[in-house]
Amino acid sequence: MDDLISDTPDATHWKPYVGGSDLRNFGPKRIQFLEYGTERVPALVRRPTFPELYDREKIMVGRFSGFVHDDGQFGPPGYEAFLTCNHTVFMLVPWHLLQGVDNRQIQNKVRRLNISREDAETESKNYPLPYLVALFNSPTWWSVIRGRLRSSIPTEIQPEDYSEQDIPLPEPDLMDAIVRLAEAAQDSARQLLLLQRNGWTIFDNDILAPTSAEPQNGPTSTIGSVRPRWGLQIHQPAARCVQLRIHGQELFDGRRRAVSFRNDIPREAIEFFVRLAREQPNGRTLQALEDQGVRIPSRPEDAADTEQRIQARELEAADLMRSVDQRRDEIEAQIRGLFRELEHPPVEEM
Repeated sequence: MDDLISDTPDATHWKPYVGGSDLRNFGPKRIQFLEYGTERVPALVRRPTFPELYDREKIMVGRFSGFVHDDGQFGPPGYEAFLTCNHTVFMLVPWHLLQGVDNRQIQNKVRRLNISREDAETESKNYPLPYLVALFNSPTWWSVIRGRLRSSIPTEIQPEDYSEQDIPLPEPDLMDAIVRLAEAAQDSARQLLLLQRNGWTIFDNDILAPTSAEPQNGPTSTIGSVRPRWGLQIHQPAARCVQLRIHGQELFDGRRRAVSFRNDIPREAIEFFVRLAREQPNGRTLQALEDQGVRIPSRPEDAADTEQRIQARELEAADLMRSVDQRRDEIEAQIRGLFRELEHPPVEEM
């Protein structure tokens, strides 16, 4: 798997790819790129039994994570394509989007359920994918579907859990409202993915922008050159950059004082220094930071100004995360009543 997947796209690795841990509600939190169109892939991939599941619009379900409507637009510019995945993700494709596809699994499904394929294709058009992904991401749906979980592993979702559960069909006005909310949530999720693609760290409620999130004012210099102007002293050259914590005008690595600054250096300038240090490769020390010529604003006030603008951007990103949760809450309020008369296993309260 490691040999087939790249973090960045190129002529060989160009198919957008996600694993189960890469999905959050309404959008991926990471996209990698699968080797494709070579002598190895897809020709030598084991058990490629149903390729048409991957090359069209669908809902992607992480067995332990979120539900994402794959509309073919999550890849970066030039690499927009429908997502591929491994076994930790399963896919839900409406019957009508498989019209004309001849596959043994479809034939077996029609025979086992004793249904008309044509009727199934017609009926599936009544359920827009944004509506379905809104429904599946809601707490009410989860409380319902928990009564059907077949896995011995708590919270693990499997395709069979969905096959026997009826899906409510709301009135057109309510359907349209839910679809709009789902599309708004997906748009926010798409913007968060773009930030991560540009070097942001976004995990649950933790948001950390890179120093490149905002252009720096004024000239830059190496850390050794700015020491006098910053009043900067390195007391523990072996301290690791990723472990630095601020305490007043000093930085600590655990209990050890690692760096100190002049008393009049703005707090935001120190925060910028820490941001710069933490985005260095894991294990890099303060000594390496200096030896390798990492550059920093020559004037502390320029670093402080840049840090303030970066923090403002982080607040905007936090608003995007909250907007996804807010849309989910609004969807939940809209759909809760849809299950009152729909047959389902006993509902477990969240």
